[in-house]
Amino acid sequence: MDLNCCLAFVAVVECESFSGAARKLQIPRSTVGARVAALETRLGTRLLRRTTRQISLTDDGRSYFEEVAPAIRALSEAEERAVHSGNTLTGSIRISVPLDFPFAVLSHAITSFRELHPGLQFDVLVDDNVSDFIADNIDLAIRGRHPGNDNYVARKIAILRFGIFASPAFMRRSEEAVHDDAGFDSRLAFDRHFNASVLSHSASSPFSRRIPSVTANCFALLKQLAIDGAGAALLPVHMCDGEIQQGRLIKIDTDQRLSAETGLFIVYPSRKDLSSKVRKFSDYLVSLLETSGLDRTTNQLAEE
Repeated sequence: MDLNCCLAFVAVVECESFSGAARKLQIPRSTVGARVAALETRLGTRLLRRTTRQISLTDDGRSYFEEVAPAIRALSEAEERAVHSGNTLTGSIRISVPLDFPFAVLSHAITSFRELHPGLQFDVLVDDNVSDFIADNIDLAIRGRHPGNDNYVARKIAILRFGIFASPAFMRRSEEAVHDDAGFDSRLAFDRHFNASVLSHSASSPFSRRIPSVTANCFALLKQLAIDGAGAALLPVHMCDGEIQQGRLIKIDTDQRLSAETGLFIVYPSRKDLSSKVRKFSDYLVSLLETSGLDRTTNQLAEE
């Protein structure tokens, strides 16, 4: 059985002409005629009476049409549903994000993307530990500094820039010491190796050489410690914009040229197994990051 021949025959009957069927199927009129003729030859009977002005069904043609047409329509409707399903995303997306990711951007991305695709559900794991894609059933992860295993697919989506920040009270107490680099004895660090890994001039930076007085694997906590006057901290600039405007933090300008940055990546376990919903959401998230205040803030630091 050649379904194309059946489709051509049904289209001719429904459009009441070979020309109309050709336009509907977007194929040449001659191809429609050839397919109907091939169908009649295979069935061994005449299905259509043709004149120069009109066509009509034979008795065999009418019986065959009544049996075949519902099946052809069912196939067409199934294809339309499949196409619609491809455009309307459903199911769940499981995401791993670090503790200090800009959640305003992520929240806006999830909320607005679900308005477009209400059949989607999101499961977000917030943790600075590197999740196992297979064991934790992760669809995509957002990671800073190092994207992870070489077998993963990593897409760089932003550059996070850093600055040294402290509270006005700390600066008043330590103004001379900071200028002499001694104030960096009260250094707050993400971990003992983080500052050296992101400061491009770490060898010459007194800030990176000092042993930290407090370490924590959470920038939000380090920022609060800096606000409370516990010391100077190397922090993502986008996290400190509000506190700078409120006067709760001050960016410390050191004698050494500061050039601190790290990459932000979207990581997938495999490009081959990347589903349409994960790919479209990641593209959507990247587009929001490109227009967010995150980039504007990082650009400001680059110009300073």
